[in-house]
Amino acid sequence: MRDTGRMGMNTSHSANECVPMLVDEREAGKLLGVSSRTIFTFRQRGLIPHVKIGARILYPVAGLHRFIEANTEGVAAK
Repeated sequence: MRDTGRMGMNTSHSANECVPMLVDEREAGKLLGVSSRTIFTFRQRGLIPHVKIGARILYPVAGLHRFIEANTEGVAAK
């Protein structure tokens, strides 16, 4: 059984499973539980990291994890 950790993201992967390093705006929104428009706004404000490859703008999954950690408040915050 896999540990889905925060926000339903897999934290344990089999050797045959391909885990993306970069995701598009729609998928980044799904991972964070917000709309793709919110992701666009976060990028415009410099709140989340992004990479431009050709005409595509992609978001590093590791950067999304760091964004969550940096913005976690309350008892669960470290």
